[in-house]
Amino acid sequence: MFDLPPGKGGAGSPGSFRTCAAAAVLVVFQPFQMAPFTAPPADSTFSRAVGNIEYDSGPLSPMPPRGVTGVTAVGAVDPRAKATAWYGRIMRRLPTDLASMATGHFVAFVAEYRDGVAANARCDMNANGDLSDDPELQLYSYPGDPRTRSFLVDLGKLPREGGRERLHRIVLEPSSEQPRFRAQLVHAMVGTVTLDGMPHFAFLHDGNGDGMYTRDLADGLFVDLDDDGRIVVDQMSEEFGPFSVPFTMGAASYEVAAVDPEGRTLSLRHLGPGRALPAAPAIGQPVPDFEVPDTSGVTRRISDFRGQYALLYFWSSTCGTCVAQAEDLVHLHERFRAARLEILGISYDTDRQAMEAFRAKHHQTWPTSFSGRQLWEDPVGRIYRERGSGILYLVDPKGILQGTYSSLADLSAMLETLIPSGGAT
Repeated sequence: MFDLPPGKGGAGSPGSFRTCAAAAVLVVFQPFQMAPFTAPPADSTFSRAVGNIEYDSGPLSPMPPRGVTGVTAVGAVDPRAKATAWYGRIMRRLPTDLASMATGHFVAFVAEYRDGVAANARCDMNANGDLSDDPELQLYSYPGDPRTRSFLVDLGKLPREGGRERLHRIVLEPSSEQPRFRAQLVHAMVGTVTLDGMPHFAFLHDGNGDGMYTRDLADGLFVDLDDDGRIVVDQMSEEFGPFSVPFTMGAASYEVAAVDPEGRTLSLRHLGPGRALPAAPAIGQPVPDFEVPDTSGVTRRISDFRGQYALLYFWSSTCGTCVAQAEDLVHLHERFRAARLEILGISYDTDRQAMEAFRAKHHQTWPTSFSGRQLWEDPVGRIYRERGSGILYLVDPKGILQGTYSSLADLSAMLETLIPSGGAT
């Protein structure tokens, strides 16, 4: 949900949407109508407002995170109630945490559940890796379910934060089995940006959780491009523009010329006409075409494979599924190649050397693109809205999507149906 300051629109209604990399929340507010005019994008100013931007969700664990001392009992336990301790972590990075996957400064918390409802919680606010010496946190009710609880924690009070407020809300969902949590940033920097001569509501997104707005991992701009009063916080959305690379919104392309680390100002540079994202691919429909160079510099298009079956393979060398299926995928390619089954790889690696070493080790010789960007910045990844690695899109000779697969066994069974006897003639 998104609560705007007085005079800026109405309070939003809650909702959440899960993505691969992070949870997304539906931001709802009152859209405003203004007459169009022609002008280049101007510098935009932003101010802090309550936003409750949901950036993460997932299951709690019965075991404390690695390197964290857990608790035997969070609080006094009613012997008549079934009580269990469940653990989670709040995303936190420092500006010095340059690695995209750095988790060393994440903050552990524990919640005691009694009969499926969170009864109390603690958070490692002294950052010593020991949850047993932290005081209990106050739990609040949460709209939508009388059994849901939440707590507030200001990560700005942690060591090395310099006193900057970073208020998070952790929502503890009820469950008699394995409960789940949702994490929200309470405050956001909100304002308007002018695109194609029209002002739109927007807010800045601290995607890497370091408390600053920079060109680093996942930071960007969300814009209510269609002025419908709804924004899905999803970095694959056409309403998201990353700070790190140029992006297209509406009919034009832009890049971020400057952004204030505190999020008070943003300057966009107009780059000219842009190609809007096509509709996401759907089974039984033609796949969207694209143009991308492979690692040898040859331009590749999915339309180049008309008249034959093709696999569009989203992968990375750090993906466990990709490692596990590497040899079997080569065998599958060899088996059906006689029927002109081809593969086009879309690498989500950011390290080209690691990507090339993986391909050489596993003898994967099919063409592969490498942008060196995060998946929400990769041009083909954004077109296909594909958030996962180890995913294969089966495209038939007419360019129609037959299915998406993470299991080679399921894919092989489908190919047997489409190409009996493995393509043998």
